[in-house]
Amino acid sequence: MLPSKEEIEKLVHEQIAQNEKLGHSSGGSGHLGCVSYTLDKIDEPTQTKTAWEVHYHYTIVVETEFTYYPDNPPYETPHSGVLILKKEA
Repeated sequence: MLPSKEEIEKLVHEQIAQNEKLGHSSGGSGHLGCVSYTLDKIDEPTQTKTAWEVHYHYTIVVETEFTYYPDNPPYETPHSGVLILKKEA
């Protein structure tokens, strides 16, 4: 049975947190930075013979102490991933 949308979203958040280096950090020069993400989209699950595949899209946001709008916005990079949910036997 397929988990609910809320459960899938929670699993996607956990997967992103596990795969990315999130949080506050300090670079070699001692300047402060913060890496976070925004979840852009979770596609509808697709069914295979043995599992459900959930494709998701998110953006990594890197802010520093020098980040300010509009002249020096945060560095943003789009990413995507796939969550495999095995079917119960």
